[in-house]
Amino acid sequence: MRESKTYKVVRFVIMIALTLSIALNVYLYESLFY
Repeated sequence: MRESKTYKVVRFVIMIALTLSIALNVYLYESLFY
């Protein structure tokens, strides 16, 4: 149980990191054209 809980937390953190990186890329991409 403890391992699966850690796995969920790690997956949650990775999802947040991916979302932040995508948002940052979109922001930089738009700031490039404006």
